[in-house]
Amino acid sequence: MKTKAIIQRALPHSSVYTFISASYVPLMDGIGCTCENCGKLIANLVTVENESGKRFVIGSDCADTLTSLKSDVKWVLTGQYAFNEGRQLRAKIQKNLKENKISGGHIYTCTEGNKFIVFDIIKGGTSMQRINYPDITLKFISSFLS
Repeated sequence: MKTKAIIQRALPHSSVYTFISASYVPLMDGIGCTCENCGKLIANLVTVENESGKRFVIGSDCADTLTSLKSDVKWVLTGQYAFNEGRQLRAKIQKNLKENKISGGHIYTCTEGNKFIVFDIIKGGTSMQRINYPDITLKFISSFLS
């Protein structure tokens, strides 16, 4: 099996990068920025910090690469899963809206503090899905909520 070559861009591979936060900004709204590592336009913003305390905003692909070099467990256990949840949920909403299966949705917070998205089904009724990483996931889907 061929291994993927890791190309160094603006941020040196010799540094240790720690996951600080992650967010999503829809590019269709004309907002976004470029990755401080590779220079590409990004919607999935990940803030990492090097060992000297300097922070960088990079894309999720660069975060995967840079944090895997020195094994930042926080990014692996939180950031990657949260981005995947947000992307998958946004795709599910877009597909169901396009196929006229749902008319929208809203966020429900139960007494324990867990958050769910409640879909309004066009044929009647509702459907719920738990959101495991609300701080990141809600940024992916906020434009679809009523």
